[in-house]
Amino acid sequence: MREIKYRGKRVDNSEWVYGYVYHDQRFNNGVSCCDVMIIRDECDEDFEVKENTVGQCTGRIDESDVEIYEDDKVVVEGDNEEPGVVVWDDDELEWGIDVGNIRMKMGCFYSRDIAIIGNVHDNPELLEV
Repeated sequence: MREIKYRGKRVDNSEWVYGYVYHDQRFNNGVSCCDVMIIRDECDEDFEVKENTVGQCTGRIDESDVEIYEDDKVVVEGDNEEPGVVVWDDDELEWGIDVGNIRMKMGCFYSRDIAIIGNVHDNPELLEV
């Protein structure tokens, strides 16, 4: 059985944290102030994370045995090596790689042919043309 994992950038220091995700409410003086997203790490410690940075692990690893997550920027060897972004395709119910206006099915590639070069949150310049 595969493990469902997420990552997100912490609100307090912008470091990445990995684990499972859930929604919670933060209270201020007994009054609910907002819904927040929390990632609980492997040590059962909770961290509030920036919701727009949360991405799910695809269950695959790249050529360097690094886990591939949603929003990772990758290149596929032999595919003109133009960078793409890992995305979940709701229509096909599978992971894909968006390269320009083209979505490639991630399952069509061997892990050894995919290299992570960054992610959209830390390296937005990698997709600029």
